[in-house]
Amino acid sequence: MAEADGDEEATCWICYDGESAGQLLRSGCACHGACGLVHLRCLVSAADASAYKEEDDFWVACPTCKEMRSGPTQLGLARVRWGLVKSRPDSDYARQSACTEMAVAYIESGDFSSAQKFREELLSVDRRMHGDEHPQTVSSLTNYGKILSMRCEYGKARDVVESALRTVEESTLCQQLEAEARAEAAAEMDGRACPDGSLTAAIKMELGSIHLELADYDKAQRHFEDAVGGDAKPSTGAGRHTERVGCRR
Repeated sequence: MAEADGDEEATCWICYDGESAGQLLRSGCACHGACGLVHLRCLVSAADASAYKEEDDFWVACPTCKEMRSGPTQLGLARVRWGLVKSRPDSDYARQSACTEMAVAYIESGDFSSAQKFREELLSVDRRMHGDEHPQTVSSLTNYGKILSMRCEYGKARDVVESALRTVEESTLCQQLEAEARAEAAAEMDGRACPDGSLTAAIKMELGSIHLELADYDKAQRHFEDAVGGDAKPSTGAGRHTERVGCRR
């Protein structure tokens, strides 16, 4: 049973009812006190009633503190949203976004097997819609490799992510888009040095993490250094991170 901070009575910050109206969950964000507890059904009703209910923010972030949600509230909202849109066409934006959030929510809950199913679906959709050489497909392939790594299938993960790296290095479209992104970033930095946030760099960082887990430290260091222009140093914790949003976002 959820409890309010201090001596406050535990109530939902939306409907002001307590546990008698349903299980109270932590909001899964930075809010505390009177705004720290909520009924899942109240969050769903608020999102569904919004004029912007198709937008991600009403499902994945708190409207008050703007923090991305986590924990049971995150997974609960993701499941409800997926149930509302999963029957739509594969090309529908809200469906793709909900599918992504399902993968992310399962990753953060530690259910990598369930997350893998959604990453596989996203990859299949991207291949049909964009082709194998499109950056979005390469991102999805990389995210699929990350899931395999999280499941400790490091050999398979290495093969998948290496395939993504070969594709992005050989794809004219990927190279063109990355060159444009770097030029735009350089312009925003007024010519100052800025970190490489390209898809290629992200893939090399992931490969570095995988090779760490495989105890191939020379390859891990080489990938890290390539990713950040020669300044990276391997870290024993690099293979254990999970990001809220993968390359897709």
